[in-house]
Amino acid sequence: MAVLPVATLTRTFVRCYSHRGPRSPYSRLGEAGIMAYLSCAFVLPFVVPWRETQRAKKDGSYSTRPPLDLRYCPSLKV
Repeated sequence: MAVLPVATLTRTFVRCYSHRGPRSPYSRLGEAGIMAYLSCAFVLPFVVPWRETQRAKKDGSYSTRPPLDLRYCPSLKV
């Protein structure tokens, strides 16, 4: 396993630090908050139906459901 010398690691750190600068803890906290919000917004709506499906499959009622009726239904003309 190749080990980089300490000077190389230090030089890389200093180069990156001087280029970007330190990140504010508030921006990291904000990013974490936004990621949590987006995760909840896009993932949580699918969790409840998935859990219901798993529960129905486990107790056997999922396979005994009547099939969905997907026939074409013309709209009513008024």
